[in-house]
Amino acid sequence: IRAGAQKTLSFERNSDRVTHLINGESLLYQLRRSLRHAQAHDSEHAFLVLDIDNFALVNDVFDTTSGDEVLGEFAKLLGQLNDSRALTARLEEDEFGILLAYRPLADARRIADKIRSDIASSSLELEDESVSFTVSMGIAPIQRITRSPEQVLEQARSALRIAKDQGRDQVVVYDVDQNEMHRYQQERASSRRQLEEAMDTD
Repeated sequence: IRAGAQKTLSFERNSDRVTHLINGESLLYQLRRSLRHAQAHDSEHAFLVLDIDNFALVNDVFDTTSGDEVLGEFAKLLGQLNDSRALTARLEEDEFGILLAYRPLADARRIADKIRSDIASSSLELEDESVSFTVSMGIAPIQRITRSPEQVLEQARSALRIAKDQGRDQVVVYDVDQNEMHRYQQERASSRRQLEEAMDTD
C-alpha cells in the first residue's frame, strides 16, 4: 500500500492535472538529461513548443470547464500523433512542449509540420459542436554547443513568437547562427553608441 501511495504521489507531483501529461518541471529535467547526452556524445535532439491559436476564443464561446476539456482532448490527440521517442508535456495554459530524442532539426521540422497539418484537419466535439483549431510551433535544437535547458526553451519560444507574428498555423525553426549574429550586431551597435555618447560628453 505504501509503495502504491508513493507512486500516486510521484505521478501527481510530476503530471499536469488537466491533461495528465508530465508538467513543465518534469520536462525541464528531461531536457537537462538530453543536453548532457548531446554534450557527452555529440548527439542531436530537438525541442518543440506549440501553442493553440486563438485558444482564448474557446473560453469566450464556452467556459473554463469546456476549455479544460479541450486541453484534455488535445493532449490525447498529441499523444496519438507523436511516436515513442517523443515526450510531451503541458508547459502552461495552452502551451505544450515536445522533446524529440535523437532527432536532428530536419527530422524535427518534418514531424512538426505533420503534427500541425494533422491538428488542422482534426476536430473535437464540444457541447454538441465540432471545434477545430490550428497551432503555431517553434523548434530549437539541442546540441553539444547548447548552454542550458533554459536556453533551449527560450529559443523555442522565440521561434514560436515568430510563427504567431507570421500569421499563425506555422512552424518556425530557431536559426542559431542568424540569431547569434543578430545579437552580436546589436551588442556592437550598443557599444558604439555608448562610446560615441561618452566622447560627446567629454
